[in-house]
Formats: sequence, structure tokens, C-alpha cells
Amino acid sequence: MASTLSLLDAMNRVMRRVGMISSDLASLTDAARQADIDITVDILNEVLHELLRYGSLPEEVDEGTITLATGTRDYNLPSDFVQMSGDTYWKRALIFATDNRRIFEYRGGYNQMYVDQPDPSQFTGQPNAWAISPRASQIRMDREATSEEDGDAYTFLYDARQRLTAAADVFPFDDVVVLSIVPMAATLWRSDRDGKERGAISAVTGFGRALDLMTKNQRRRRYGPTTPQR
Repeated sequence: MASTLSLLDAMNRVMRRVGMISSDLASLTDAARQADIDITVDILNEVLHELLRYGSLPEEVDEGTITLATGTRDYNLPSDFVQMSGDTYWKRALIFATDNRRIFEYRGGYNQMYVDQPDPSQFTGQPNAWAISPRASQIRMDREATSEEDGDAYTFLYDARQRLTAAADVFPFDDVVVLSIVPMAATLWRSDRDGKERGAISAVTGFGRALDLMTKNQRRRRYGPTTPQR
């Protein structure tokens, strides 16, 4: 459930808490306070991203599509792609709905595929595995599609990049979570102002409570392991 509190609402609460304003601002633009506004918005997004690292939300997950093309091994990922969604090897799959065919993650990732295929041109036909390329926002198949596979469309779930930029943007969780991150954002704001070293956001007082409220105490067992897991 998305919050009814907007980015502007949260920004005003943080700025009031640190004593920068005494009454709410009407927008994210104010010549006299623009630097403080920008810092506050950045901090709120940092806290949001850190919470999403540890907890999954429906609003965070989106569906992408890869359509195989003759002579192609590398395919572009969505512009807001962060990582494949799913906490196990079996859940991070590309699915061809027509016959329920699946393509799973390559064991060992892109580097292992590179080592296993010194001459990629020898590997053609139906792909069996995928790997995320570290060199570009692309996904690579272990086989180059031929005319037999051309046009086959595979769907997959991925964690989408979340960022609040407009005043009316709302947080992807309940109001109570937004209210719980306001004091955290204020603490981080003061640290930045005073030039203090912050440490990890997850170590800021209140982070654990915010995460529990966000996930309803159902923390995910594993978030995006770097190596495939069964």
C-alpha cells in the first residue's frame, strides 16, 4: 500500500525537525533554501533505497520482456533495471509463456560464461541460460538465437529503480513507515551539515523499526545474491 504522504510532505517534516523552516514550503523550489531542499530530498531517497535493499515491495517489482532475435546474444535491459527479482535461483527465470519454457541464470555468472565460451560463435540455437553483462545494461544469452527462436518473447521480474523526484511523488509504503524515516533523515541531515562521518544508513537509530514496519516483519531471507543459489 502506497503512502498518502508525498515527497514534499516528508521534506517539510524533516526540515522542520532540523529547524530549517517554521512553516511548510509549497514546493521543492525555494531560492533561499534550495541547497537544503536538495540535500533533504537526496537523503530521503537514500533512506528509501537502503530500505528497499533489505525488503521487497510490490511497487518495487516490475515485468520486463526479452524478444529473441536471429544472430543476437545481448539484449537491452529496462532503463530502471536494478537486478533480477527473486531470492533463489529458481525464481530468477525468463519465461516463454507459449510452452512454459524457462531460461535460468548461468552458473557462475557472466565471467564464467566468458571462460566457458572462448569462441561464442560456436554456441547457437535455443538459449539455456542468461547472465547480466558487467560492461553494459544488457543481458547475455549463452546461445545466439537462430531463425527458429526468432521472435520468442520471454518475460521476467526485476527490481525497478525507485526514486522520488516530484513534489507529489508518494512513498511506496504506508504512512507509518514514512513517519518513522523522518527522524532518521533528520539525523543524517545533521551529520552532513556538521561534516561528520555517517557510517551505514542501516546503522542509524530507527532503521530496523522502519524496515519491520515496511515488510510487516516479513524480512526476505536473501536479497539478490551475487552468485546463483538453488
